[in-house]
This record gives sequence, C-alpha cells and structure tokens, in this order.
Amino acid sequence: MFHPTINAEEAIEIIKVSQPFKDNRKFVAEDIIEAEGAELLAYLEEKNHLIEAAVRFLEDWDGGASEEDSYLLAMHSVLHKNGSLSDAQWAGVLNWFTNTLRQFESVVAKTPVPNGYYTVIMDDTHVTLRLKDPWSACKVAPGTQVIGYLNGSNNTTSYCNIGFVVNGKFKVWKTYRDGYEYIHRAIEFLLTTDWIVAGKEYALRSKKCCFCSHVLTTDISIHYGYGPECAEKHNLPWAAVA
Repeated sequence: MFHPTINAEEAIEIIKVSQPFKDNRKFVAEDIIEAEGAELLAYLEEKNHLIEAAVRFLEDWDGGASEEDSYLLAMHSVLHKNGSLSDAQWAGVLNWFTNTLRQFESVVAKTPVPNGYYTVIMDDTHVTLRLKDPWSACKVAPGTQVIGYLNGSNNTTSYCNIGFVVNGKFKVWKTYRDGYEYIHRAIEFLLTTDWIVAGKEYALRSKKCCFCSHVLTTDISIHYGYGPECAEKHNLPWAAVA
C-alpha cells in the first residue's frame, strides 16, 4: 500500500502546479506513465508527487452518494485491495479533484463575503474579523451585516463591533472613525479581495470553520477553511472529503 507523506494542502498545490492544470486540460494516463530518456528522473519525481496527491485525496475522502462518488468508492477499494492503481485510474482520480478545485475557484470569485470569521494578514501582523447579522431590533436595510474585530480578554470570542457592511461597503460607526485606521484597512482588504484566503487563514490558526466556528478535524477541511455541511449551506464546492 502506497502511503502519502504530504498533507491535503500540499496535495492541492501539487495539482495546481502540474502541467495539465496549467493547460486547463484533463489528466490522461500518459501524464502518469514513466518517461523515457534523459528526462526520466525528473518525470518520475513528478509522477510520484501526483500519485501522492491522488492517494492523499482518496484517503481523506469520506464517501458519497453521487455517480462520481461511486467512482471514487471503486478507486478507493481497488487501492486498498491492490496497493496501487493503473495510470489511467490515477488520472481519473486527479481529474475528479481537479474539477472540484476549478469549481471552487469560480464560485468564490463571484460570492459576497458571507457571515463568518476571517483573519487578514497585514504588515507582519494580523487582524481577525467577524461578520454577522444585525440584532433583530436594529432597523437597517435587508442584507446589512455587522462587522467587528477580535479585541478583548478572551482572544477567541471577544469581538468589538465597529460598523455595518452594506452591499459590500464598510460603514464605520462614529465612535470608531478615529484611531482605528488599521482595523479599517483590514476590513477594506477583506471586502475587496479573495475573502476565502482570510477564511482559510482563520481556520489554519484556530482549527475552526470560518463560517460556524466548529472545530475542524481533518487537513482537507482546514485547507478549505470549512467543512462539508457549511459548503452545502453556502453553495460552495466540496470535494466529498471530511
């Protein structure tokens, strides 16, 4: 049985730097088959990295009910029975997860920042922010969010709310206009860049989901920044892994 030495995040990075991913094409058996001649050693190293990535995905996968999940279930069974897969089967596994990665990148780019927890890195330090719904008695426009930053005696739950987010725009409360410019910068960064990066940073530091703050227990969940239930709730792609 082939045992991977990499974690889920490293496996995803291997996929992203592979030639098929860069060329926006599917993996084929020839991408796994050993090369001939002077490039053999370099090719074998890349092949082993791709196989490690595929095994990492299969080992973390928790099963599902779709036709695609049935394919992964079959590959998982073959891997544990025979200790390996054919080159075509390795390519098929890589294609399944590559497709999920592409869906993930597409959806995140179009999604407004949801309620949740985000850690923004700036100037060699970080700010953790929280977005949530306003209080029921608060008369604001539909879709308005309250934003705060982590600042208090409890460094995991003590948030200071400092303004609203309306249609993706930060509206600071009067009390927090002066002396909080660094926090303002962090909020603007969150609202105008790829928010999933900040969600992942929160998950990496806290080992908690960036949406519900529940503890994440696997490498792949920490890599995404959330688990499969929150992926479904927020209509985000998920690779059927736990």
